[in-house]
Amino acid sequence: GPDAWTPATIDDPNARPLTNKVRICIEDLQWMIETGERLTGACRRLDVQPPTLFRTLERAHRTDLWQRLAAREAA
Repeated sequence: GPDAWTPATIDDPNARPLTNKVRICIEDLQWMIETGERLTGACRRLDVQPPTLFRTLERAHRTDLWQRLAAREAA
């Protein structure tokens, strides 16, 4: 359905739709960021390694979430 696409990918003929698992991961990560979670905690809670999380967010055109986590780590 249309919810399988992000605004950045909906018009991209080379993009692939997001799976339910990826959509849920992104929603959970957004909530974690909003509640102050750091990168290591977010990865632990999502049961992924940081490089995997980055690739997932990159494919979903949501590197903004990674940048928010990275900025928090640098602070």
